[in-house]
Amino acid sequence: MLTLTDDAVTAISAMIAKPELPPRSGLRIAPREDDPESFFLILTSDPAPDDHVIDENGARIFLEPRAAKALADKSLHVRADGGGAIAFTLT
Repeated sequence: MLTLTDDAVTAISAMIAKPELPPRSGLRIAPREDDPESFFLILTSDPAPDDHVIDENGARIFLEPRAAKALADKSLHVRADGGGAIAFTLT
C-alpha cells in the first residue's frame, strides 16, 4: 500500500481541512488516460466506489484501483518552494 511521509500527511491534512470542503474530502490519485504511468491528483469530496482509501492522521487519499496497484510499493513525499507552492513526488 502507498505510504505517506509525515510532511505529506501534514500537507494533505491542511489541504482538505478547508471549511469550504466537505468533511470527508480527500486527495484522489488516478492514472492519466494518455499516459497510464503518470498520475494526476485532485481534491474530491468522496472516493469513487472502487477506490482504495488511505486515512492517516487526518490525511485522506483515494487511490483509483490501477493507481493503488502501481503505487503499492511507493512512498508519497511533498516539497515546498520558497513561495509556498507544494509538489508531490513518489519514490
